Amino acid sequence: MATMVRRAIASAPGKVILFGEHFVVYGKPSIAMAIDRRVYVAVEKYEDKGVFIESDLGYKGIFTNGVYKPLIGGLDGESILKPVYIAATKTLEYLSIDSGLKISISSEIPIASGLGSSASTFIATIAATAYLFGYSLNYKELFNISLIAEKYVHGTPSGVDQTIAINGGLIEYSRFSGFEKINSSVSIPLIIGNTGISRSTGEMVAKVRGFAEKNPSIMETLLHNIEEIVSEAKSLLVKGDVEGLGFLMDRNQELLRIIDVSHEKLEELILVAKRAGALGAKLTGAGGGGCMIALVTDKVRSSVVKAIEDAGGKSLSANISINGVEAQLYGNHS
Repeated sequence: MATMVRRAIASAPGKVILFGEHFVVYGKPSIAMAIDRRVYVAVEKYEDKGVFIESDLGYKGIFTNGVYKPLIGGLDGESILKPVYIAATKTLEYLSIDSGLKISISSEIPIASGLGSSASTFIATIAATAYLFGYSLNYKELFNISLIAEKYVHGTPSGVDQTIAINGGLIEYSRFSGFEKINSSVSIPLIIGNTGISRSTGEMVAKVRGFAEKNPSIMETLLHNIEEIVSEAKSLLVKGDVEGLGFLMDRNQELLRIIDVSHEKLEELILVAKRAGALGAKLTGAGGGGCMIALVTDKVRSSVVKAIEDAGGKSLSANISINGVEAQLYGNHS
C-alpha cells in the first residue's frame, strides 16, 4: 500500500486596517481586524536541495542556491515567489535544518490590495515549514522570520499585517508597545470594495516619508489626530457604537487624503458607498489603489454592494476571523 507523503499545511487570515494605516510607521497606534479569507500553504520535503514553489497565481519554479529557474509563468514569477523562498529558507536556517522543499500556495485574498496577502503567505509558509519538521514556532519567532521576507517586499513594513496574521481577531497595534487584543462584542459588518488597481506598498510608504520630510508640522498635527481617532475608536468598539465608528472612519480617510495616498477610483467607491447608506467608508492598507472598506448595516448591505459594483469595483463581504495562523500535519512521519 502506498504511503502518503508527509506534508504540513498552514493557513493564515488576511486583514483590514480599520484605523491607522501609514501613521503606524511613525509610532502611532492602529486597529486591525483579521478577516475570514485565508492563504493556504502546503509544504513537503523535496528530493533535491532546491526549493520548488507553485502558486495559484500561475507561477511555478525552482530556486537553487537563490537562483530562480521558471517552469510556468516565466521570469515574472521570480519577484512574486522570491520572498516565499526567503521565508522558507530563513525558517530552515533558524531551525538548523538542511532540506529541499516543495511549497504550494493557494489564496482567497486578492494580492496587492491592502488585505495583507503577502504577510499571510509568509506566516503560513514559515508555520508550515517549521511544522513539517516537528516545530511549532511562537509569535516572536514567526514575526521575526516573516519580517525578513516582508522587508524584501515592503521596505519598511509596519508589523501590523504579520501580527494580525499570527493572532487573528481584533487588535490595537503600535511599533513601540506591540499589540493589544480588543475584546468587542459588536458586529463589524464590512463590504470591501476592490478597485483592481495594483500598487506597491513600498512606494506608498516612501511617498508618505517624503511628505513627512517636506511638511513636518502638518505631519505632527496628523499624527496627533490619528492618535485621538484610534483611542476613540477603541472605546467605541468596546461600547458597541457602530455609528460612531463610521464617523471615525470618515475622519481617518480625511487624514489619508492629506498625505495623498488615496486614488480617484478609491474616492469614487467611497462616495458611492456613502451615498448608498454606508455608515462610514475609507481606504484600507497602503492606498494608491487596492481596496476600500464600507461599514454597513443589514438594511443597506445589498445597496452598498450594488453601488460599488456599478461603479466598477469588485465587492466582498468580510467577517472577523477569531483564528490566526493554524497548521496541521498529514501523511507518514518518515
